Amino acid sequence: MINKIARSVALSLILFASPALAQLAPPQPKTQNGVTFVSGGVDSDNMKAMHEIAKNYNVQLLFAGKGSGEYLADVQVRLVGAHEKPIIDTLADGPYFLAQLEPGRYQLTATYNNQPIQEVIEVPAHGAAAKTIYWAPQQ
Repeated sequence: MINKIARSVALSLILFASPALAQLAPPQPKTQNGVTFVSGGVDSDNMKAMHEIAKNYNVQLLFAGKGSGEYLADVQVRLVGAHEKPIIDTLADGPYFLAQLEPGRYQLTATYNNQPIQEVIEVPAHGAAAKTIYWAPQQ
């Protein structure tokens, strides 16, 4: 009987603690073409985790609505390097997108709700290139 109660308590702790622990874990980095990147920031814990790891990345992008400042997720991010070589082509999981790139000049195309915005990203040898990309409200 005691073993049955102990198992029930242990199972309850695992089931109820798992979502809370998952929210505290930082988003997991991904790699494309040898470039490491991560995106997230959809809730306050995730946003805090992104802020804490941002120092490890030299490209720091934030996606938001123009006027409202509302954070945007599900932004298609495409970075192209020298000689128009695609480096990253992915869907951002949240408003923050961080990448570790070689110093140089990159063409960014960020698309939200079929509205592409193109920017040039100059990645310095030291420090980071940080940009906020704003989309106009939908009519």
